[in-house]
Amino acid sequence: MSVVLNVVLVGYLSQAQLSQPVDTSVEEISLDRRHPLDISLEETIADPEISGNIPSMRAVMSRYGDKWHEEMEKYLELMYFDLSTEDWELVAESQERWLAFMEIDYELIWRAYRQRFQGGSITIEISLSDRYNRYRSRALHLQMLYDYLMTEVVEG
Repeated sequence: MSVVLNVVLVGYLSQAQLSQPVDTSVEEISLDRRHPLDISLEETIADPEISGNIPSMRAVMSRYGDKWHEEMEKYLELMYFDLSTEDWELVAESQERWLAFMEIDYELIWRAYRQRFQGGSITIEISLSDRYNRYRSRALHLQMLYDYLMTEVVEG
């Protein structure tokens, strides 16, 4: 469901403009800026055959974790081909460090989950959800960086 906000567009008015009629037209601005993978996941887990079915939910979270990993890789590839060498080197170093952090942090989190849930099956669901969220976060971060680095500066 898309959220739409009605906004009255009224700018700052100069003294001369105050005597003129004010345009109070309303423009609709969509606030639904969700990524297509987020929308697709919501639609998938809304399926009654999926929700509440633990093996199905595990498969879905694993599949969408993979999709976010692919999205992350897509932006790394775009950056490799589109950015300057200097910018790409920073991205590559950032990614190397992120991967090293992820490896260590995942081990720590896995230990915490095993301790907290005593190795129960919920550990698998939480682990898959954590993996999904980590790749999602990194992919969106890389997308933002790519968009910013590819945007030309407008002087004015």
